[in-house]
Amino acid sequence: MRMTTSCRLVLIAIALVSLCIAEPFTFEENRGQRDSRIRYTARSGDTSIIVDNESFTVAIGSGTKQESVRIRLGRPAKAEGDQKLASISRYRLTGSSNYMVSAPHFGAVRFNAVADKADALLIAAHESLPYRFVIQPGGDPASAQMKFTGVSKLSLDEDGNLHILLASYEIVQAAPRVFQTISDDSVPLPAKYLINGDTVSVQVKHYEKTRELIIQPKLLLTGDYPVGKRIARALR
Repeated sequence: MRMTTSCRLVLIAIALVSLCIAEPFTFEENRGQRDSRIRYTARSGDTSIIVDNESFTVAIGSGTKQESVRIRLGRPAKAEGDQKLASISRYRLTGSSNYMVSAPHFGAVRFNAVADKADALLIAAHESLPYRFVIQPGGDPASAQMKFTGVSKLSLDEDGNLHILLASYEIVQAAPRVFQTISDDSVPLPAKYLINGDTVSVQVKHYEKTRELIIQPKLLLTGDYPVGKRIARALR
């Protein structure tokens, strides 16, 4: 059976849409294929994430149009892969030693002890980068701090979302999702961002101090937010 012109056009359109859909992030460990200061990298579409032992950097665009923001979660802490995946990347290293290395992939990267009784976790996701502060019992949620470097302006909208303005791009970080597990139920808690210069913290007024507290911001890196507006959108 011969394919009609209209069918061909539909298939071409589907193929183009498929090519435009970014793959989910996964974190690749540096086994010598990158600068020694880098611990993990991730890439999806035109967005890259670079993780070191002090912070993570989100880079948008490519070439001369690439811009980036560096985010430090509390105090410097060693980055460790978490939620190991079955996939790997293989590289041939050149120079004094010419050999192959296998770089494992992870679904998350953990920063231990970013504050007293607080850890942080970067989570691989599709079209976003959720990250999580885990506040242990007795810890202070005010220690969940994010220091931004490379931004022109930080601001909040009426819904509590954080707008991160770069020179030519704007990234939106969704209002924080905060919860505690009580009697096997995830109980949401009201919270909001507080901006102090280049540092953002999370205010949680009412919570049970004897239980673990989860604070989860989310960087919205691609897609629409709200409908009709590109999240990481070019401003000019």
